[in-house]
Amino acid sequence: MSKDTISDERATDIARSAAWGTWFNTKDRRKDLATIRDYYEGTAGIPKVAEGTVKEVRRLAEHSIENICKVVVDAFVRGMSVVGFRDGQAEENPAAWSIWQRQRLDARQVEAHRPALIYGSSYALVLPDVDDEATVVLYSPRFCHVKYATRRALFPQQAMFWAQAKVDQPATFILVDDTKVYEGQLEAAPQGLEGAIDGLSQAKITNEWEHGATYKGEPVCPVVKFTNDLDADGNHTVGEVEPLLKVQQAMNSVNFNRLTAARFAAFNQVVTVGWDTDGEQLITASSATWVNLPVDKNDFDLRNIPATPLAPFNELLEEMKEYVALLAAIPLYQATGNLSNVSTETAAMVEAAYQRKLDLKRESFGESWELVLRLAAEMDGVDVPSEATEVVWRETTSRSFGAVVDGITKIANLQPAQAEMLIELLDMVPGMTQQRLGAIRGVLKRAQAATVIEQVLAAPSLTPVEIVTEVDTTQVA
Repeated sequence: MSKDTISDERATDIARSAAWGTWFNTKDRRKDLATIRDYYEGTAGIPKVAEGTVKEVRRLAEHSIENICKVVVDAFVRGMSVVGFRDGQAEENPAAWSIWQRQRLDARQVEAHRPALIYGSSYALVLPDVDDEATVVLYSPRFCHVKYATRRALFPQQAMFWAQAKVDQPATFILVDDTKVYEGQLEAAPQGLEGAIDGLSQAKITNEWEHGATYKGEPVCPVVKFTNDLDADGNHTVGEVEPLLKVQQAMNSVNFNRLTAARFAAFNQVVTVGWDTDGEQLITASSATWVNLPVDKNDFDLRNIPATPLAPFNELLEEMKEYVALLAAIPLYQATGNLSNVSTETAAMVEAAYQRKLDLKRESFGESWELVLRLAAEMDGVDVPSEATEVVWRETTSRSFGAVVDGITKIANLQPAQAEMLIELLDMVPGMTQQRLGAIRGVLKRAQAATVIEQVLAAPSLTPVEIVTEVDTTQVA
């Protein structure tokens, strides 16, 4: 890696180009991403209360978040796990799969899946490390700025990634194009990182080097995008949280009303008319036994108010959760948490829409992972997988125990000729990892070989034919 070879003025121009390229056009969108993050984490959507409201009611408002956004995202995160990378005709994963294992992407793949499901997109940056081996770094869209020439382009023209900066601390960044990587710092950010980019006046490049990334032999900017979905006009990517923001706000409001009723009105009450006190003392009295009250009826009056039932609030929340399950295409019991009287067969039936939507996401994310591995293979100098090679996802479909046992029994009782056919179709067996498939193939092949040997040994021996080597001349006339 070479030392700095460009001036700070040129570095500033490069950083401006990346940071400002369409920054102001997407500035509002970046604010939206921050809002989406807050809703997913359950820190936004708190019901508003009037100024001067007592502390206990304000605390109830803060505790009233019924976070359905996280439930939806996590339902899809749990269903997405890459377990292999194979051509349908091959028996083993290609050499590029070793890059996946070396980068520990079995555990790290969620760093690409979760941001894409939350915000609508995420990015993978593939660069050589100090040993010139491909390394994969995954980024949330909140900490990068990626510019594409066209919507259908596989790789961007330019990409800028930065680290979160503390107040009054410079923000470090990486700028990547189709040939080089620029490492540097933005100016100190008096208002955090966004303040630095909005008012960018100076950027210092601390290192510059050529990454050598190619795709099919052509130099490319080694950044791969993971896309969850697009809005109706295709203007920006959409995650699973954004369509639920209004519903989340409504659910929080209903839950706030339920908590308020449970705290102050879910029991029979005695109301005083003519007793003057402050709000905090009144709230304390509402759930306490009152003693030493004035007895002069000319000063106050006592009236009974029946308890407020909580059932209507509970029913309304259940209806809202059912609507979310329909809107997000997740199983109803995952949204409501009600698992009573749900058999495995019923669970498999209601998961149909969820599995179809999950398959669409796997297709999109799978193409991105394949692109990442092909980039890394070219960078490492190993055999690049063919276009027919694709990632294999862990099967997560619900199945009854009886169906699983029946399938295993049938496989175990296959005849050698049938087993030979099964070897080519094992990829269609649900719930199989690549390691397990390889082990099963090995067992079936060994069983076939043993059967052939047994057949040879059990075959009847042939009677040797007597061969006459001398001619009996006495029999010749």
